Amino acid sequence: MGSYFRHELKCGPNRSTRISLELGKEYEMTTTAIGKVFLSYSDHLQASLIIFQDDSFHDTLRQDVVKIKQSGYLLDIEQYEPDHNCVAVPVFNHRKVIAVVCVSGPSFRFGEKEISFTLKKLNEMLSGLDKYFSRQI
Repeated sequence: MGSYFRHELKCGPNRSTRISLELGKEYEMTTTAIGKVFLSYSDHLQASLIIFQDDSFHDTLRQDVVKIKQSGYLLDIEQYEPDHNCVAVPVFNHRKVIAVVCVSGPSFRFGEKEISFTLKKLNEMLSGLDKYFSRQI
């Protein structure tokens, strides 16, 4: 049904506390910030997933879509996994999301201040690339 995504690249700190991430493993679109960013910009994916879910799922997804489109990113503060925070930012090319960049970390080390700094850096990085954008234009 096309409702999964895979991590293709990762980098980690040289510290003992890290996030375990399997490259190539499929993750459900509806359970992570990365998946929800992809879903937010695909009416087709939303429609195909909603038929298998209840109304509360639809309402929650709609709220996340609004947040993502207003702010340009989605935060996951200990939702997918306890003690784990992340921020996911869409990458656009020709008005389509072609990737999602996510930065995550243990909540004791990746809090509000670090997330804010990360968002600023991600937007700087993406705006420096000629054909990619962090906002839909």
